[in-house]
Amino acid sequence: MTYDEAVAWLFRQTRAGGPRGLERVRAVLERLGHPEGRFSAVHVVGTNGKGSVVAFLEAILRAAGRRYGATTSPHLVDFRERIRTYRGLIPREAVVEFVEWARRQSFPERVAFFDYSTALAFRHFAEAGVDLAVVEAGVGGRLDATRVLPRVEAVVLTNVSEDHLEALGSSLEAVARDKAGAARPGVPLVTAAEGPPLGV
Repeated sequence: MTYDEAVAWLFRQTRAGGPRGLERVRAVLERLGHPEGRFSAVHVVGTNGKGSVVAFLEAILRAAGRRYGATTSPHLVDFRERIRTYRGLIPREAVVEFVEWARRQSFPERVAFFDYSTALAFRHFAEAGVDLAVVEAGVGGRLDATRVLPRVEAVVLTNVSEDHLEALGSSLEAVARDKAGAARPGVPLVTAAEGPPLGV
């Protein structure tokens, strides 16, 4: 399998209208030996500015000489831009090897693109010896695949406005409630949310 074929296969994986939830990504991570437990993370959620926050934190960690990982989406040119470490972009061979593995698996529910991409990132971070990953959520917070991270050092909730209403709820307050689902007891949360979303 070539790298382009592997990426094409990933993009063909959809939930096909199924419900949001963490079961699919948890099933993949369990079969991978739970790589998500082998590094700490900063979880970045919000409506706008997530990629910028990740880029700032990534630059800080690089300047500090940390063994960091980072995820963002979407990519501009190459899928590998989504998964980076202190060593650079994830290697093509790692993407191909993961997809070949994934194609041999059978899961109770159809696993979607973002679930696979998240599992691939976490596996790559574990294998690269990352000690701190900056992880951008996909949609929302409460049921986003990235919510499975067990060792979160801080949560950044950039801001909240009406986005993904079909998935997160039909009001600004409902969107805020879903994104606030990324908050964790005893873990610092930084936000620039204002108005009703901040109240939520």
